[in-house]
Amino acid sequence: QIQGQERSRQQGSHAARDDEALPGQEDTPVFGHKYVMDDEEWDTFCNGMNYLGKIAKEEYGIALTFHHHMGTVVQDPDEVERMMANTDPEYVSLLFDTGHFTYCGADPLEMVKKYVNRIKHVHLKDIRPEVVKEVKDNDDEAGFADMTLCPETMGKVGQLGTLDEVLALCGVDERITPCIDFGHLNARTLGGIQSRADYAAILDRMGEVLGDERSRRFHVHFSRIEFSAGGEKRHWTFAETQFGPEPQPLMELLAERGLAPVIICESAGTQAEDAKTM
Repeated sequence: QIQGQERSRQQGSHAARDDEALPGQEDTPVFGHKYVMDDEEWDTFCNGMNYLGKIAKEEYGIALTFHHHMGTVVQDPDEVERMMANTDPEYVSLLFDTGHFTYCGADPLEMVKKYVNRIKHVHLKDIRPEVVKEVKDNDDEAGFADMTLCPETMGKVGQLGTLDEVLALCGVDERITPCIDFGHLNARTLGGIQSRADYAAILDRMGEVLGDERSRRFHVHFSRIEFSAGGEKRHWTFAETQFGPEPQPLMELLAERGLAPVIICESAGTQAEDAKTM
């Protein structure tokens, strides 16, 4: 149950952000300016879904089945993932829509494999590529044509930003280029980058998914990072060799493969010195 005061507050918040897409706003880009919930709104949303789902099941014998949809707060794969991770499988299920997943750049087959145990309803749709192109062209006309977005791999276990999540975002448009933070990836995998082969697997995955110039000219952030069970804890300098990952194997691979990323050193206070070392 949402009190009137809370509903008014939410509506006021949405209205204030008139440059962001809401359902029914045909003149606002769903790719460039889609409304994104903050952490508080996500908590309210997921708790509300659980609450409604419990009522639906226990009082009416109905399975609450959520339909992800373009132009809404649960549109992209990362948003579906966050909703699914923070709702109770006993009370909240997924309506799987091939059209909306394809529209936002996701692979419907991968998504159905991931959530097959929670899918209660399916929409099978075709997508007209020319219409998707028209939507993206409208974004260009709005002034976004010369912008390159670089979503970054993140260091904490609970954050959006695994390698595959970032590459999925890059699938939305060819102007979205990955920013691979190897220190973050090492931290969120609790020390998963230990060897040259581990670096090679990351670069190979980029080439496999992107298959274009972005897998050669991407962005790199690098630093040694201390981590705990939750992932990233603190950035260190190259002198603190007890923390990984090691930069040398990566530099060798980049040179051998003729890759040309933009590399930013993020060491704690010795960025220039450690960048020179790389």
